[in-house]
Parts: sequence; C-alpha cells; structure tokens
Amino acid sequence: MKFIVGIHNVLRDEGVYMLTCFSDSNGPGWNHFTKQQISDYFGGHFTLGEMLNYPSLEGDGVVRFFYTVLMQKR
Repeated sequence: MKFIVGIHNVLRDEGVYMLTCFSDSNGPGWNHFTKQQISDYFGGHFTLGEMLNYPSLEGDGVVRFFYTVLMQKR
C-alpha cells in the first residue's frame, strides 16, 4: 500500500499513472493479479480507465499475459 500512496503523492492533481502488471491469466502466482485486485488496491486513490488483458510473446518463446490500465489521480 505504501507504493500506491507514494505514486498518488508524487502525481500532480488529476495526474495519470499507467500500470502494467502480470495477469492472473498466467495461472496462480504471487505477482499475478486479477482485475478485482487491481481495482481494490488502486480504486481508493485513482479513477481507473479500461483494463486491457493482452498476451505477449516473450524472448524465451513463452506467451505471458499482462493487464494495462491508465488511471487518474482523485
């Protein structure tokens, strides 16, 4: 939570932050997030835009899934 508050504190009023993180579509993992988790973590400080879940073919030949969301400081 300190990370999210820190982002909020350094942004100007109505500033924007773009988050890209691992998606739960990759399967269970400590750093794989659901849409609900992202909303729960950031929703108190930001207005979240559309959350995109997309695949990426990585250099090791493995397809990994990510969420990207643009959010605005409240």
